[in-house]
Amino acid sequence: SILRRSEPSASDRCQIGFLDFDGFRLKLEVPRITMLLNLLKAKIHRAIVTDANVAYEGSITIDRELLEASSIHVHEQVHVVDVDNGQRFVTYVIEGAAGSGMMCVNGAAARLVSPGDRVIVIAYCHATAEEARTHRPRVVFVDEKNAIREAQALRPGLVDSEPSGHSSGDSRQQSVAESRGETAFSQRETGKLAGAWRK
Repeated sequence: SILRRSEPSASDRCQIGFLDFDGFRLKLEVPRITMLLNLLKAKIHRAIVTDANVAYEGSITIDRELLEASSIHVHEQVHVVDVDNGQRFVTYVIEGAAGSGMMCVNGAAARLVSPGDRVIVIAYCHATAEEARTHRPRVVFVDEKNAIREAQALRPGLVDSEPSGHSSGDSRQQSVAESRGETAFSQRETGKLAGAWRK
């Protein structure tokens, strides 16, 4: 027979139960299943495509200084969004010369962009709900030559539990917005929060 019982483990990473069989009791440790959230890790905002090389074997070549400022790694998967034509594709990063301003799309994806297009390069990461509370994505803004204009870490996002004493969604949204220094209005009045977080 199975005795349904659990107790916290020292690491709180396993659920402990007991199996009774013919007078013997076996202790079972089952790893807890943790849900991971897919979060923004970093982005390079509105960089200018400097080249599109169909002959090269895939990837996007990015100035090393932009990679360091954004914490995007060589060979890391990125999503690329072309602001001018609406195309979006997934590829991986290779390193370009530091200070070169290089933003070169290679391989088949080169057919989706043109030199001079503005693109957003986005990297995502997985995190637990606990890690998400303090996660700060990196955002790099560049000028027309892809030189770094500003680099910043965004503030952590929404909490995953409702503030104590508040039961309505509107109250929760207002509490979150106020914590960011924004002004919130009731969804019933406006249909959405006002003053969206711009950065």
